[in-house]
Amino acid sequence: PRLRQACAEDETTATLFDIALRLEGLYRHAGIHAAGVVISHKPLWETVPVCRGANEELVTQYDKNDVEAAGLVKFDFLGLKTLTVIDTAVRLINDERRRKGEPLFDIAAIPMNDAAVFKLISSGDTTGVFQLESEGFQRLLQRLKPDQFEDIVAAVALYRPGPLGAKMDQLYINRKHGREAVSYPHPSLAGVLEETYGTIVYQEQVMKIAQVMAGYTLGGADLLRRAMGKKKKKEMDKQETLFVEGSAERGIDRAKAKEVFELMAYFAGYGFNKSHSAAYGLITYQTAYLKAHHSVAFMAALMSCDRDNTDKVVRFIQEARNIDVHVLPPSVNESGLDFAVVGDKILFGLGAIKGVGSSAIEVVLAARDEGAPFRSLYDFCERVDLKRVNKRVVEAMIKAGAFDDIGPNGPQTGILALASARADMMGALDPAMNRGNKAQADQASGQSSLFGMFAAAAPVAPQDFYPECEPWLDRDLLRYEKGSIGFYVTGHPLDRYEQEVELYTTKNTASLKLLSNREEVSIAGVVTSIRERTTRKGDGRMAYVQIEDRHGQVEAICFSNAYEEAEEVLKSDVPLLFKGTIAIEGDEKLVHKIRLSSATRLVDARKEKIGKVLIELNADGLDRKKMTDLAAVLSQFPGTCTTELSLRVVTPEASGRTHIVLPETYNVDPTDDMLIAVERLFGDRVVRLY
Repeated sequence: PRLRQACAEDETTATLFDIALRLEGLYRHAGIHAAGVVISHKPLWETVPVCRGANEELVTQYDKNDVEAAGLVKFDFLGLKTLTVIDTAVRLINDERRRKGEPLFDIAAIPMNDAAVFKLISSGDTTGVFQLESEGFQRLLQRLKPDQFEDIVAAVALYRPGPLGAKMDQLYINRKHGREAVSYPHPSLAGVLEETYGTIVYQEQVMKIAQVMAGYTLGGADLLRRAMGKKKKKEMDKQETLFVEGSAERGIDRAKAKEVFELMAYFAGYGFNKSHSAAYGLITYQTAYLKAHHSVAFMAALMSCDRDNTDKVVRFIQEARNIDVHVLPPSVNESGLDFAVVGDKILFGLGAIKGVGSSAIEVVLAARDEGAPFRSLYDFCERVDLKRVNKRVVEAMIKAGAFDDIGPNGPQTGILALASARADMMGALDPAMNRGNKAQADQASGQSSLFGMFAAAAPVAPQDFYPECEPWLDRDLLRYEKGSIGFYVTGHPLDRYEQEVELYTTKNTASLKLLSNREEVSIAGVVTSIRERTTRKGDGRMAYVQIEDRHGQVEAICFSNAYEEAEEVLKSDVPLLFKGTIAIEGDEKLVHKIRLSSATRLVDARKEKIGKVLIELNADGLDRKKMTDLAAVLSQFPGTCTTELSLRVVTPEASGRTHIVLPETYNVDPTDDMLIAVERLFGDRVVRLY
C-alpha cells in the first residue's frame, strides 16, 4: 500500500518503478560457477567467447552445458571451507597436547563406529557439523537414526529433491528399522543392494546391476548410467535391448529383465555418485566426531573460519554456550588474530572485532611480540604504529573489552566497574593517541626528550592521565560490546532484571519445548532481529521477530494487528516482556515458536508488579556520608514503592541481618537509573525488587 501511494503521489517514484518493471526478469550479471573449471588443449578464446571476472580471471561466456558441447572438458573443484575448519581444530587440539606432552591427535585415525558421533547426529544438535545444519537434513537423520557410517553416506545421496520427492528416504528408513521387509528386484542382486536394503540409491549400483545381470563391461555400464541420467529415448531403447538380451543369455526371464531395467531407469534419475557421497559423508562424520569429543577446539575453529561473518560467529557462540563452553572477551595481551583455546574456554580473536582489520592486528601482534605485554592504553599507543592502528580501531577494541586487563585501575570485576573503566579509557584515548604520535614522530626524526639522554641511567615515564568521565551505564557497555563484536560477553541486558523476571514471566526460551500448541506464554528477552513481510492479502505488514534471553533464542510471529501496536516497542532496543501463544511447527522435529500478541518494556512491567525495594548492605562498611548519599539518591526518584534496608551485622558472638523499613518519604520509583545510582554507592546487584 505504501509503495502504490508513493507512485501515485510522486512522478519520479512512478517513473523509477516503471523502469524497474521493464528490467525485471533480465539477466542481472554474468555469474561464475562456484567450482567449475574448464580445460582446453589450445587457448580458451579459440574455442569459446571469454570475458574477465572480478579478479581478472578468464571466464567462458557459455554456460556449463554449452562449454561441453563446444568441446571443452569441465571439472568441479569444490573448495570446502569445512576442510579448513577441520585443519584448524586439529591444530588447536595438538597445540594443547604438545604443551601437555601428550600424543598428537590424527583425524584420519579416528574410529568409524563411535557411538557418541551417531548419538549426536541422531539428536539433531548438529550446528557446525558439515551438511547437517539445515532443518531438513536434521529431520532426515533424526528419522534415520544412523548407527553405521554407510547410513551417513546414504543420507547424503537421499537428501536431494528427487529422492525425497520419490519418497526413497522413507523406503530406506522403513527397511532399515524393520517396518518394511527388504526385497530385491532379482535374487542375483542381493550382493549389490544389500547395503541399501534393496533400494537403488547410487549410480554405481546401476552400473553393477548391468554388469551382474546383463554382462555389461564397466565402460558399457557407464554409458548406460549416463543414458538413464539424461533420459534420451533413442539411446534408452538401444540400451534396453542390450540389457534384456544380455540378461536372457544368463538365463534370466526377459519379462523380469525388462522389469528390472524399468526399475533401474526410474531410480537412475535420482541416483547419486557414491564416491561423492562417501567423501562428503566422511567430512560429516569427522566434524561430528570433533564436536562430540573436542567441542572447545571445534567451536573455536568454526568461529575463526567465519570471523568476518558476524551472524555466523554469534550463532556459533550461542551454540558454544548451549554445550557449556564459555567464551572469553578479546584481550590485547592474550588474543591472536583468530579464536583460541584456553583450557576449557574459548578466547575471542582480535580479528572478529568489527572495524579491526587484519593489517592493524598484524601491527598489534608485532609490537607485542617485540617487547613485554602492553602495560596500559598509553603504552599501547606509544608502541604500535598509529598510522595503521587508527583511533577508530582503538575505539572498537576498547568497546569490545580488549583493554580490560590493563585499565586505569587494573583488571576489574563487575559490570559497573568495567563500564566505568572503559568510559575512562575512551576519555583518555585522545591524549594517549597524541602522546603516541609525538613519541613516534620524535623517534622517526631521531630526536628525544631532554631526559632521553639519561634514559639508561634513570628512565622517566610520563604519568598516564585518565580524565574524570561520566561512567557508562551497564546497558551502554553491553550495547557497545554487541556493536563491536556482535554479541554480549560481559553480561546480558536481562541481568538487571534477573531477580524480578519470574514475577512477569511463565517460561524462558529453554522451557518452551515443554508447552503444548496454543498454550499461553510470557517470556522476557531482547529482540535480535526483525524481518518484515507484507501480508498475503497485501493489506498490511507482519514480522518475524527473533527473541533472545539468557537460555537461547526463539522466533515469534507477529501478525499485522499486533505488529502495528507493538512495532515501536519491538524496535526500542531494550529488554521486553513478550506475551502470546505457542505455535508448534514441523513433523518429526517439532519447532516451538510464539504467536505474539503484545510486547511491553520490562521497566513498564516493573511499575505494575513491584511494590517493595530491598537494599542489602553490610553494616560495617557504612558511614554517615554513604547513608547521606543514599538518602539523596532515594529522594531523586520519588514513587510508590516501599524502601527497606537489610543490614548484615557481624559481632564476635554472632552474625545476622536487621531489616529497617524506611519512612514513606523515601518511597521510590524503581527505575534502572535509580538502581544503578544505588549500585554505584554500594556495588553490583545490592537491590532486590518484590
